[in-house]
Amino acid sequence: MWFRLAALFGCTVREAQARCNSREFAEWCAFYNLDPFGELRADYRAALMTVHIRRAFGDSKCKLTDCLLAIGATEKSKRDWQTQKAQLTAWAQSWNRQQAKRRKHGDGN
Repeated sequence: MWFRLAALFGCTVREAQARCNSREFAEWCAFYNLDPFGELRADYRAALMTVHIRRAFGDSKCKLTDCLLAIGATEKSKRDWQTQKAQLTAWAQSWNRQQAKRRKHGDGN
């Protein structure tokens, strides 16, 4: 938590510790538990937006965990690149068919 505060304050950890006593630090920790901030929270927001976009395009099974960055993960993806390519190709073909139908029926884009 000290590193998060130092980044927020725009100073080093030692400077943050000098500026913030134990009571204030406990308050910052409580505040973080109520309203998390920082890069991890931003990653969750981006993943949530991605889930909504994928669901709008028909991927009803998409979950938040599918879209989160796996930073420091040691386990490799169970899907190899050929499987991922095949899935993406199938999705793109489906998308193109949907768009062709919409254009044919004059439903917009």
